[in-house]
Amino acid sequence: MLVALFVAMVAPFVIAFIAHGISRSRYVLFVREDGPLEWATVFFCVFAAIGFANTARRRRGLARLFPILLSLFCVFFAGEEISWGQRIFHLQPPTYFLVANAQQELNVHNLFREVLRTKYLLIALAALWAIALPLIARIGSTKLKALRERLGIDSPSLAHVPAALVLIGVVLWYPFTQTGEVAESTFALMLLFGAKAQSLARSGAERSAEQAVRDKQYPVLAFVIFLSTVLAITVAAIRPASDHEDVERSQDELRAIAATWRSIDNASDCGLHRRVYAWAQEEGVSLPRLEDTDATRAEYGLDPWNNAYWIRHRCSRGRERVVIYSFGADGRRDSTPRRVMGDDIGIAFTP
Repeated sequence: MLVALFVAMVAPFVIAFIAHGISRSRYVLFVREDGPLEWATVFFCVFAAIGFANTARRRRGLARLFPILLSLFCVFFAGEEISWGQRIFHLQPPTYFLVANAQQELNVHNLFREVLRTKYLLIALAALWAIALPLIARIGSTKLKALRERLGIDSPSLAHVPAALVLIGVVLWYPFTQTGEVAESTFALMLLFGAKAQSLARSGAERSAEQAVRDKQYPVLAFVIFLSTVLAITVAAIRPASDHEDVERSQDELRAIAATWRSIDNASDCGLHRRVYAWAQEEGVSLPRLEDTDATRAEYGLDPWNNAYWIRHRCSRGRERVVIYSFGADGRRDSTPRRVMGDDIGIAFTP
């Protein structure tokens, strides 16, 4: 049964490798922001938070502390994944986030990318919770065991150890783009297995994940994963309607940004693909503001839905092509390096 647990926890990696091997474009759709994988991560974290909270509810005193902290962490994890609803509700991040956040998003984990990359934080969490804790639980002293029980520090299953080792290895290897997104989904699934196994344990002495499975509670875990997957696919398929006025406004703003690009000699190097604000900062130019454009949006290169405008400069076979584009109302990148697609709004020109 531990083998089945291990295989289930590393399933996101298996699916990602298969998808990447079959079609890179399909893989990109699978792992992109606000795509099926990201929403699966969110729902895994939500149900994990409920599981840890249920464990805390059945306890008393300090024994509630650790599951409460894990539940709050899962809520934080889910919120960070979707930037606390920024793209869903078209929220404009505070100025601090527009300047300091590497992706101009309303989240914390991208504020410190120059100091601590997210992948190293994920490696540390996996090593401490999913490797060190299960091993300590099985080889630790009696006093250490008593302290863990007093603080309610439950150990994940032994299946978490090889799953965490695979996660760490793949993250360090980073075989293809957006590997970090796949690793985050894997870790969220590991949290879900740990949380639901504990919350489903029968009253009395707390049982480990393996014991919960032996008690034939695994089907409940399987149902939660199935439900999370269905919800993720459903939510990822939802496409908000584009307001005609916002689309026109975006097109006008894109033309103005293109005029700024043309006004600069050697404005960028071939291969450039960056947010417009980051490009403008690098070039030392001010972004244009149209008469009816919000001042903050204009200054920080945001589209009418408060997502960043992007610029791509491609050179191929002696030809140059610049594309400046918006993700559109759904806040997702639908375009490929060659074409503006989906509800993305773009303007293409030759320098």
